[in-house]
Formats: sequence, C-alpha cells, structure tokens
Amino acid sequence: MTPSRVHANAARKTSVLFFPDSAEGREFYMRGAVCWPTLVDREDGSQDVQGYALMAGLEVATGFVQVFEETDFVTVEHILTPEQIIQHKGLAPWLNTNWSRYYGDTYFWRQGDELTRKYRLEVVRSPWCRPKPHFVEVEWQDEAEARQLVWRYVKLRRLGVARNGKLASAMQAAKMDKGAAAPALHALQCLLAGLERYPWRDMSRKQTPEREWERQSA
Repeated sequence: MTPSRVHANAARKTSVLFFPDSAEGREFYMRGAVCWPTLVDREDGSQDVQGYALMAGLEVATGFVQVFEETDFVTVEHILTPEQIIQHKGLAPWLNTNWSRYYGDTYFWRQGDELTRKYRLEVVRSPWCRPKPHFVEVEWQDEAEARQLVWRYVKLRRLGVARNGKLASAMQAAKMDKGAAAPALHALQCLLAGLERYPWRDMSRKQTPEREWERQSA
C-alpha cells in the first residue's frame, strides 16, 4: 500500500497520503521505530546479527495504525562487494525513502545507551542520510507490558501489517514463544509505545492564553 503522492501539513504535523484507488487523501501522523542490530538465533542453531526498522502512520480520522514500510538491516550504509553489489542492506537509503514518500523522520527506540549512541552517530555522519532523522526513546516496565500493547492493538483491530512480511512472521512466532522479542517485533513494540506516550494532538487549533480568555469572557 504505497501512496502515489503526499502532502505535508506543517500546521497539524501530519502527512496527507493519496493512493491510486482513491481521489481523496487520508491524513496520517507518521512515525517509525528502530531496533538496532542485535544477536539473533538462527534456525540452524547458529547466531547472526540483525536490526529492523518500521515506518507507520496513525490515521487521524480512525486511530488505525498502518505499517507502510519495514526492513531488516545490519549497518547504516550498504556493505558492497568488490563488484559494487549490495551484500548487506544499510539503513540510510531506507530512511531517505521514508522522508520522500511520507515526510516521516521520527523513530522510536528502546535499547542500550551505548549501542544506540553508536548507530545514531553513524546516521549523523552518513552523507547518504538527508535530512537527518530524529530518534526518540521510549520505556516500558517489562517485556510483558510491551507485548501486551501489541496484542491489544491486534484485538482492537487497530493495526495493519503486510501479511507476507517478516513483521507478520515475528508476530505469529511470538504467540507461541514467551522469550525475547525478535528485532521486528521489538521495533513494533517501540512504535506502539511511542504512539501511546507521544500521541498526535491537533496543535493547529491551539488557543493562545489571550484568545482563550476572550472566548471564555464572551
């Protein structure tokens, strides 16, 4: 579900997305999330390093959260072979796409400070990442609290993800496993926790103290 064009509403801090199947635009509060590369267990018993990132929109009219983009990554910039073929995907080009396609530039995270500082510094220094995104830390008490938030959105039918994506697979696997979240699921937990902690508010209608006093006195 990729939009054909986008219009940024700076006053409301939203993006109006237009899709090929409709002439009417839909207003979204665009936010993403990132799980920096971490150790993961592979099916053959070995370990690997994987990160995951999401870009989603909360539809202002309905409160529905649609995950538009998702990607795994291991570095900020692509790792290329001597033949200039991408061997491992980097995050920077994906971040640029989200800005040009959705005007999305804010990402929630929750991991160790040193690990996060390392990757955020790589993003800042990357000449391929423009404009520079914003990263906002979120918190939760324990893994059960974060996982519960995901299932609440699922039960309320307020969450949409690609059926054939790695995020959907991670969510399905999590139903049978109470262990640590896979990178894709961790990113989703960060996304929803961030939207709960920093919800969209219509700042375009904010009254100044003088105007609010005049309205009440009228």
